[in-house]
Amino acid sequence: MNRRLFLSSAAVALLGAGLLQCKAQKKVRPMNVVFFLVDDLGWSDIGCYGSRFYETPNIDNFAKESVRFTSAYAACHVNSPSRASILTGKYPASLNLTDWLPGRRDFPFQKLLNVPVSRHLPYDGTTIAKELQGQSYVLEGDGDDDSIDRKDVQSHEGYRIFPDRTVKIKQLQDNVEFAAMVESMDESFGRALEELKVLGIDDRTIVIFYSDNGGMSAANFYDPNRVIRENELDKAYSTSNLPLRGGKGWLYEGGIRVPLIIKWPGKGLRNVICDVPVTGPDFFPTILDMSGIQMKPWVKSDGVSFAPLLRGETKIDRDAIFWHFPHYSNHGMQSPGGAVRCGDYKLLEYYENNTVQLFNLKNDKEERHDLASSEPEMANKLREMLHNRRKQVNAKTMELNPEYKVVK
Repeated sequence: MNRRLFLSSAAVALLGAGLLQCKAQKKVRPMNVVFFLVDDLGWSDIGCYGSRFYETPNIDNFAKESVRFTSAYAACHVNSPSRASILTGKYPASLNLTDWLPGRRDFPFQKLLNVPVSRHLPYDGTTIAKELQGQSYVLEGDGDDDSIDRKDVQSHEGYRIFPDRTVKIKQLQDNVEFAAMVESMDESFGRALEELKVLGIDDRTIVIFYSDNGGMSAANFYDPNRVIRENELDKAYSTSNLPLRGGKGWLYEGGIRVPLIIKWPGKGLRNVICDVPVTGPDFFPTILDMSGIQMKPWVKSDGVSFAPLLRGETKIDRDAIFWHFPHYSNHGMQSPGGAVRCGDYKLLEYYENNTVQLFNLKNDKEERHDLASSEPEMANKLREMLHNRRKQVNAKTMELNPEYKVVK
């Protein structure tokens, strides 16, 4: 097994991890920035986020020196859109890069056709890497694009799609192979932090630890006819995201809520927990803000700087966070849909049948109690916000599949 754990230039192949080091200047020495991006790491896969099975001592100790976000989100529940969002400060819908690359093909069981996506970032756009390079920063590091297929499950019957595209979801963190990979990731992170100390720059280096989507708790059923054999379970499931619902490929919290820990030496708080929602597009303005760089007037971001939260403020100027996924998910066979979080509420909309679910995450982060029927005014309000947002960014929508066949 391999793992996409690396320090990599933020300008390479949509990989959002990077070491951004400023050239020496005589008077002012801006902060260095290390962005440590982990692939498919679930919200509860780290000790300081509640895991009692995985061992992450380096990350846990790092959190004691940093601000740990408990309501941080990925811009998408699969990797490519999330990484594009980190680089550009744009929502995936704004980029028309809403699925993993190169994306999945269409199948006859789909009522709707997957939306074709852009295979690259906008040529006329900018990235956080370009903005920093324009301010005397240089990029260091290396990256790869190795993919990973890791998983486990504890039940022993019918590892295939059930009626109505129902699938099994892993309920326990008990995969020893995945545990070893988490431990290796933690060791790599610890070595990176130690190197900053050896170089004598840890006191002037911003360190960001983040995941690109939720943990893989449901198998990769790209084809509804796929059957997973008993001896392949460790290659089909990895972790449990409980108490969060769902996982990678789902718009439930388990697929989009991710760990985020940030150390900002000299300016950021230490050993503090922040529950204000933040998301992928926010990194663009936030990193510029922390680096003392003013965003150019013609550069537009969908994100909001959350640097004030690192200094102790308790809110940022934003009404809502949005998701748009006009595709069928390989992971758990989830229906195409969108979502919006506004305050404590979150609404999910399903594009196949135009239904919605509404949850109050303050009281129900497990998303067990659908309030769409009991609080119709709130449901309608959030649904309208979601529709207006799609219009604003000219989000691509799905068309009927002329080859559609009912799966029996």
